Amino acid sequence: MLDEPGTNASLAGDYPQNWYDQGIAVDPNNPDRIFVDTFEVWLANRTGTTWYDTTCGYSGPNPKPVHVDQHALAFVPGSSSMLLAGNDGGVHGTLNADAAALNTLRFFQDESCGQCTPCRAGTAKAVAIMEQPEWDVELLGDLSQVMRDASICGLGQAAPNPVDCVVRYFPHELTGN
Repeated sequence: MLDEPGTNASLAGDYPQNWYDQGIAVDPNNPDRIFVDTFEVWLANRTGTTWYDTTCGYSGPNPKPVHVDQHALAFVPGSSSMLLAGNDGGVHGTLNADAAALNTLRFFQDESCGQCTPCRAGTAKAVAIMEQPEWDVELLGDLSQVMRDASICGLGQAAPNPVDCVVRYFPHELTGN
C-alpha cells in the first residue's frame, strides 16, 4: 500500500499518478468478468489468475501508441456489452469493436502526412479491407506488420494496433460482419 497518493516508493512498477488512474467495474450480469483500469483497461477473471489487456495502448508493439491513461470505468446500467472508459481524451464506449477500429483507422488515414508509402497506402488499404462485409484477417495481419516495420513515424507504426486488438480480443465480432 502506498503511504500517500502520488508516491512510488512502496511498490515496484507503481508510478506517480497511479492513485487517480485506478478503477474497477464488475460486469452487472456476470460477476466473473472484472475490468480494472490503470493506464490500460484489463479484463480479469474473478480469481485474478487470467488478465487480458483490452486497450493495447502500451502493451502493443513498438513504438508504443498514444498515451491511454484510463481514469474511470462504468457499465451502462444492466448492460454487459457496454463498458464506458473515461480517460484524458473523454469518455469512450462502443458496442462493436470492429466499427471502433475502422473509425480509428479512418482517422489515422486522414492524419497521415503522406510522406511514406507504408503509412499512406497502408492505412488506406486497411480501411478498404475493413469496410468489406468480412475482414481478411490474414491480409490485415501482414499489412499491420509491414506498416510497423517500414513506416518512418509513430503514427504509421501504431496505426495497426486497433485492428490487432480487435482480431486478438474480439474475434467473435468479425464473424458475420
